[in-house]
This record gives sequence, C-alpha cells and structure tokens, in this order.
Amino acid sequence: MDAELYETELDVQRVDYLLSASNVMSVAYIITAVVTYLLFKPGEMDGFGHSVFYTLIFISFNRLVYTMYYENFKKRNPISLPMALKFENYYWVINIIIAIFWGIIYIEYFSRESMSVKLYVTTICAALTAAGAFIYAASLKISFSYQCINLLPVTYVFIQSPEVEIKVLAGLSLVYLAIMLNESMFFNKTIVKSITLNIDKTEILKDLRNANKELVEKQKEVVHSSRLAAIGVMSAGVAHEISNPLTVISGATKIVVNQLEKEHIDRKKVKTYVEKISKMTFRMHRIVQSLRTISSEKQVDIREISSLKEILDQTLDLCGEKLRNKDIELIIDLPDEFKVNVNSVQISQVILNLINNAVDAMEEHGGTWIRISGKKNKQIVKIKIENNGEKIKAKVIEKLFTPFFSTKEVGKGTGIGLSISKGIMTDHKGDLYLDENCENTCFVVLLPLGDTN
Repeated sequence: MDAELYETELDVQRVDYLLSASNVMSVAYIITAVVTYLLFKPGEMDGFGHSVFYTLIFISFNRLVYTMYYENFKKRNPISLPMALKFENYYWVINIIIAIFWGIIYIEYFSRESMSVKLYVTTICAALTAAGAFIYAASLKISFSYQCINLLPVTYVFIQSPEVEIKVLAGLSLVYLAIMLNESMFFNKTIVKSITLNIDKTEILKDLRNANKELVEKQKEVVHSSRLAAIGVMSAGVAHEISNPLTVISGATKIVVNQLEKEHIDRKKVKTYVEKISKMTFRMHRIVQSLRTISSEKQVDIREISSLKEILDQTLDLCGEKLRNKDIELIIDLPDEFKVNVNSVQISQVILNLINNAVDAMEEHGGTWIRISGKKNKQIVKIKIENNGEKIKAKVIEKLFTPFFSTKEVGKGTGIGLSISKGIMTDHKGDLYLDENCENTCFVVLLPLGDTN
C-alpha cells in the first residue's frame, strides 16, 4: 500500500472510531440529564435547571441520530476519505453550535446559583471533559473544542465572581482543562498507533493469503512435476509391460490365422488363443489406464472411498516389470477389505515413489525383496513398505524429508519425492515416517479408514 492510500485508510478508520465511540457520550448525557432532573425537582426547577436538563437531552439525541445516520450510510456506501472528513467536520460544527447554547446558559443563569449548584455543575462538566478527552481523542479538533465547551463557560463565570475562593476554583478549572487537553493528545497518538497497527496487520494478512495462494499453486505444479518425473523413470519398465503382451498377442494371432487357413479348424485351440489375446489386451488396457490416472491433474480436494488393494494394483501395473527385470521379489500382504477416503492418484504416487526409492537403493547397495503389508489399528490403516537392502544411515535420516535433499547421483533424483509424499499424507490426516526400530529399511504410511456409510 502506497503512502497516500495508507493515509486515506488511516483517516477513514480514525473517523469511524470517532463516530462509533460517540454513542457512549450520548448515554453519558442521558444519565446526566436524569440526575439533573432528580436534583432539580419538576416543581422546583428554575430557568437554569430547565435549561441544563433540556440541553442535555437535546445533545444526547442529536448525537444518537447523527451516529445512527452515519452507521446506516456506512452500510449502504463505502466511506471515502472526502466523505469521512465531511462527517468529521459536520460533527465539529455541531459541537460549536452546542458551545453557543452552553455559553448562553452559563452566562445567563450560572452566576445566580448557590455554591452547591455551582459545584454540582462544575463536577458534571469536569466528568464530561474527562470522558470526551478519551472518547473524542480520534479527532483532536473535536476533542479540544468539546473540552473547551464544557469548562470555559464555567471558568468565565468563576472569574467574574468577586469571591477569591471562586477565582481559585476558576484557576483550578483552567489547570484541569490543560491536563485534559494534554491527555487528549496522548490518547490520540495511542488511537492512531492502534489503527496503524490494524492496517499493517490487515496488509500482512492480505500478503500472507496471496503468498499462501501462490504457494498452493506452486505445490500443485511440483506435485504434478514429481509425478511426471516418476513416470519418466518408469518409461522403460512400462515399455516392457506393454511389449510383452504385444509379443503374446502377435504370436497368438499367427496361430489363430494358421488354424483358420486349415481345412479342419481346431476350435478348442482357436478359442484358447483368442482368450489369451483378450487377456493380454485387457492387461495393456490396465497399464495404459494406470498411466493415464497417475499422470492426470486430479484436483487435490477430490477424495472418495477407494479400495486400498485396487490403488496398490494400479500402482504395480506401472512398476511390476521393472521389479521383475531386476529380479526383485514383491511380497504383498494387504487384505482386500481396507477402504480409505483418499485422493487415489496422490496415494498411488506416494506408494510408487517409495517403491522406486527402494528399487534404486537395492540396485546400488544390494537386496532381493520388497514387502508391502498392512493392518488395521482402530480407525487407522498402517501400511509398511519394507526392503532388505542396506539400512539408511543416521546422518541421512535427519534430512530424509527435507525438500531437495537427495542421496542419488546428479540428474537421477530430484529430492522432492519424500517431502512431497509426506505433505500429501499430512493433507490426508495421515503420516509418513521411517521406522528406525525395524531391522530392515521400512517406511510406514498411516491412513484413516474411510466411512463406507
């Protein structure tokens, strides 16, 4: 926010504080009017008592109506700086008009009253002055004029008195007024500082929201890039996954054609090879479907009740050939009945990333099997992805889930797989961690069970 807009927002909030707080003064005036009415009984109220009572009532309702109009206007229209300053100036003019009324009343009636009445009115004026010093502090010109309205007419009448005690009281009134004016400046600085902090906080929150929005977008891009990178690593394996069924289909097709060219067709043999062609076609369909699914831009917040076994099968369609080519045995111990409420694409990505990491580590340091097992603990599914390769070193464990940290050769690993995977699990109200107590390298995936109802 530039300096001009900042100052505009500051003044608009300052006036809003001023007019919102003025209702408190309206209540104070009404209470004072009631007390005055009770002290000056209706049958005994002289000109001064009547004037004080009705003037207090006039002021209180005047302020209430004005602030109600402001609040209503604010709901229907955005308050601009010119409009805010107009409201402030109009309020200041009202104070000046009220000052004239007060001046006439005091000068006309006050000097004739008894000392007890003078002390009562002076006490009221002092109390209202103190209240105004705080409540109207958002606008110094209104605060100053209001305090002068309350005390200067009284002080003027006291000065005119021939009695020394009354003149001393006038001096004390002026000292009190000076103190209250100084307090107004202090309160004004406090209010301006509070409004400034509020504006700064609003701007910071706005910047944080924008930064968070950008971060979420970047995270989506990184997740998708990580997924595509994993698919790139598996491209050779996927080629084998498709190549093998194609070889089978090609051979079976030749046998079927040869049978069809014979005079006596062996229908049983033809049926067997046609079924084999159908089976291999379905297998390739699953591989392509799995590849399309895991590379899709599926929305992060789209979650559904899914079979954990189906998610695993879909993932293995993309890496099974890679495991077979490297003579790595895959052991699955996962019940069919586990249902989870997840984004299946993201969970598949996590499992795929853990399997790829295990294969890369075993290729470099040795190992012969990967075991994927799962069990239920209350409403949590605990999935273990374990391999008998070399265990991860302690100094690596500390940085394992740090973004862009990788132990792989340059160009082979991005270092974003585990950190992204942990973030995905956190978003699913689950977890991903390394089980350091296991005798083998074992990553644990925790997922909440889905409510099938």
